[in-house]
Amino acid sequence: MYKFTVYGRGEFPHDMLRRGKCYPVSENDANNIAYNVVRLTPQEYKELRSVNLVGNIQPDLSGWQSFGWAVDNSFFVS
Repeated sequence: MYKFTVYGRGEFPHDMLRRGKCYPVSENDANNIAYNVVRLTPQEYKELRSVNLVGNIQPDLSGWQSFGWAVDNSFFVS
């Protein structure tokens, strides 16, 4: 299992959950993803958010980057 944190602004790239076979670690992380379901205000759209994820495969750094989100490079395998 890989645990990692992604950082970004604006809409969360939901497709990366499917592609990365990963899911939020906590309810708070799920809320940070669901944050987009409700319309974001211009200020909220600009705010940097983080989401902790866990998955079965190594995070695709370039995939996340293509959506404007970054992966914390300190991810680890458990």
